[in-house]
Amino acid sequence: MAESVVRNNRRSDVKLEHIEYMIHVSLNILLVGVTSLIISLFLNTTTELLIFTPFFLLLRFISGSAWHFRNDLVCYIFSSLVISIIPTIDFLTANYISFMNIFSLIVLLILSPISNNEKINSKKKLIFKMIGVLFVAINFLYIKNDIVSVSFFVQCVSMVSIKRR
Repeated sequence: MAESVVRNNRRSDVKLEHIEYMIHVSLNILLVGVTSLIISLFLNTTTELLIFTPFFLLLRFISGSAWHFRNDLVCYIFSSLVISIIPTIDFLTANYISFMNIFSLIVLLILSPISNNEKINSKKKLIFKMIGVLFVAINFLYIKNDIVSVSFFVQCVSMVSIKRR
């Protein structure tokens, strides 16, 4: 499939490896999404999933992540479970939600954005940081949606790198 895209592309700077990677990532995201949707149908949490997922992915896009699995199967299983099960948590008190929001704000202020892309200059990094902080702050202070707070918290936890010795 990637070879066909490269062969039929008018741009000469398109590399086969990049197209293969894009297809690989897209299929992984699609598989996680379909699996999570199926699980949510069984758990009767489709609404929660549909609220959690876009906010989680939006903040992940803006802020980056330190967690990446080396094995695609582990990534698929972990991602599907997190995206399917975390939105079912409905026993959190206001104190826990406040803690999650404050934790998220602190992590975003300190670590965001996590990027290996040298093309992103310091001005753009500051803009990404402020957008992420603004999202969490608006939810924390005005919207007050627990599922959105949990989605932001889970993303911010994924930003914290734990070094193995």
